[in-house]
Amino acid sequence: MKLFLEILKKNVVLAVTLVLSVLASCVLLVFALGMSGRIREFQNTLDSNIKKLQDKAQGVSATNPGPVQANIDNIKTDTSKVKAKVDSIRMIFGMPYCNAFKAFAEALGESEMQLLNRWRDVFRREIRKNNLPRQIFIAELSKLDPEKLQTAKAAFKDVMLKESSVEPLDDVDDYILDAIGVPREMTSENCKRYIGHMSDGLQGILKSKDIGKGLPISTGTSVSFIIFDRLALESQVPYIVKNYKLIEDLLVRMKKAGISDVSTLSRTSILEGEVDKDYLYLSYKLDVLGSMESIREFCNILLDAHADNRVYIIKNIKLSKLNNEVQKLIGATTAVPAKPDPKAVPQPSAPGGSENSGILLGGSNNDLVKAEIDISYVIFIGDEIRK
Repeated sequence: MKLFLEILKKNVVLAVTLVLSVLASCVLLVFALGMSGRIREFQNTLDSNIKKLQDKAQGVSATNPGPVQANIDNIKTDTSKVKAKVDSIRMIFGMPYCNAFKAFAEALGESEMQLLNRWRDVFRREIRKNNLPRQIFIAELSKLDPEKLQTAKAAFKDVMLKESSVEPLDDVDDYILDAIGVPREMTSENCKRYIGHMSDGLQGILKSKDIGKGLPISTGTSVSFIIFDRLALESQVPYIVKNYKLIEDLLVRMKKAGISDVSTLSRTSILEGEVDKDYLYLSYKLDVLGSMESIREFCNILLDAHADNRVYIIKNIKLSKLNNEVQKLIGATTAVPAKPDPKAVPQPSAPGGSENSGILLGGSNNDLVKAEIDISYVIFIGDEIRK
């Protein structure tokens, strides 16, 4: 004991340090034990609150409040209205058999879209089972009343005739399938015959006195309606048909406008056109001749084609006035030429032009005008039903 006291006396600083360290350790131990208890209490409270919130969320999801169902019903109604509007808009893009199919559906006692959507659903379902489109179609027609079906097909054919279609009309089944969205199918030999038939029919449109204003349309030697001179592959057949329906429609619209001559009617895109998302674009170049009034009317008819379920984009147009050489010879020049505008931008002359042609700056409706027009014909292909 004496030895211990002597050591403490000799090491007072060490002794004080040790005592203070022991006291500090005790204080820290007490503080840690207190905080541990508070943390456990906080964790228990947090777990209890989370459990309450989970139970409350489960209770809310299990219930079916009235306003939510009403909103769901409204959303469904609005969605169906929007879909119907979108469908009606899409129908104007390159649907040449739309009016005929509408007459067909009405003869069967159904609306156009009702029958169209029902058959499209059937075709998509059955084609996934590797059934052929023609077999599916025959099966669907067998469910209809034979007399109503005969009347409906006659109505379809009548509309095609009224629209001056020159396609073979012995059997309209292929055209009904096309209206549904099933691409046209033909053997190579049948397609070759189709091309010959359409070429002859288009020549008939040019000469017809019963279409539009009944005026004949002459064509240049470069204009040919044989748009494909080889045996077509199965994949090319639908595009041959689409191009012919486009040319047929263009000629009918030219007849309605009173165009007198077509020197160029050529495709500027490949046979299959250009696809952008769900739309197919077929591009053509037209060089036509007619009065100023007929050229203006032709352009307006193209822009208003959406009323007939077709959409044309006029990408470029250049007009040149052809002066009357007869008036020059007899000296019948009564019009005073306008002074040139020094600020006007010079315009290039028309290709192949001569001194009796110039850029059209204005003139009467009877002026003879050459129009060079670049167009694109737009077809919605998002609803096509393919194998």
